[in-house]
Amino acid sequence: MHDMENFSEYFLELQTETGWGRMLASFACWCAPKPGQKVLDVGCGPGLLPSYFSKDGISAFGSDVDPEMFAHPLHPDVLIADIIKMPFREKSFDMITVSNLFYLLPDPFVAMQTIVRILKPEGQLCMLNPSEQMSLAAAEKLAVDSELVGVARESLLGYGQQAEECFRWSEDDLKKIFRDIGLTMTETTLKMGTGLVRYAKGVKKS
Repeated sequence: MHDMENFSEYFLELQTETGWGRMLASFACWCAPKPGQKVLDVGCGPGLLPSYFSKDGISAFGSDVDPEMFAHPLHPDVLIADIIKMPFREKSFDMITVSNLFYLLPDPFVAMQTIVRILKPEGQLCMLNPSEQMSLAAAEKLAVDSELVGVARESLLGYGQQAEECFRWSEDDLKKIFRDIGLTMTETTLKMGTGLVRYAKGVKKS
């Protein structure tokens, strides 16, 4: 759909000129890290979410596996890293955020285990993924109801299609997943339209 030359520009537009930017702002507020905490956003794209965190006195970092994402970075402290091979010591971060990445992975459980390893005891994992209600049909309805056009419409329909082909997790699904990776779910909420996106937060057991 987008060649590599335009890939970074596409994601930059996605984060800064569509509703996805507002969604990340909402997610940042919901995650609510405390000033002075060390936070990592995995799969950060151009880096909008860590840029939001840094405005609140948070020591924020971003990582992405694709160097193209950093052609026009929105945050200075970003690095290239694979979620399965994170270059950090164990127990490094107070909070780790992962938005719209886990659900795309062939084995998200392995990636989640890697993330938990670098999370401090009592640290929090916050994730954003399609909810069990997301589908291509639901995305199409929301696009029509919201009168979306261009990249905003295209990205939403792609999101719905990917959700059908990959993973969609309910609250009960995530409670079990969190328990299996050593976390306790503390909060979850539905966002976007009728609840097509799910935020979930878990705390690492000490």
